[in-house]
Amino acid sequence: MVSLLMNKKARKKIGSSAVAVGGMAALAGVGYLAYKKYQSSRGASASSGESRSAQPEVVQPAAPELPAAPATNDRLGILMIKAMIAASHADGSVDAAEMDALFQAMERAELSPEENRELTRALNTPPTLESIAAAVLSPEEGAEIYGAALSAIDPDTPSEQFFLRRLATALKLDPKLVECIHTESVSV
Repeated sequence: MVSLLMNKKARKKIGSSAVAVGGMAALAGVGYLAYKKYQSSRGASASSGESRSAQPEVVQPAAPELPAAPATNDRLGILMIKAMIAASHADGSVDAAEMDALFQAMERAELSPEENRELTRALNTPPTLESIAAAVLSPEEGAEIYGAALSAIDPDTPSEQFFLRRLATALKLDPKLVECIHTESVSV
């Protein structure tokens, strides 16, 4: 599924750990990696801003460059595909390549008949940003959803850029986290 939706560099970076946990986890990859980097940078900036105490400094081991692939579940996977569908509709039309990629992603996701019907309905009537955001349970999930939506489009039109700004707002993502997701998507 991911091979259709992420570029070659992203597949290499997410790579083997994502294959072990499945396509949905790999789809969450860009948002997940960006969220982990964002959390690390927040922790580093918070600790650098604190006053030094008399207690000795505890040295933490360095985090691995690439964290383990995210754990996903069917609910989150379906939500990520819905965000991709909404993103694909952002410019007013879904071209044949986008539609083909979405159908192939749905096929490779090993969906139940009900999940397949749910996503087919979403293809015909894209979900609203508000409905997607309402189903998100944490900032990490929000980052994964945003990353999946970003991977579905090339935000080169004003309507797609506006969609992403609205999605970030609906998901209540910190602007620095959004910037981190975009940076991660470019670097992969």
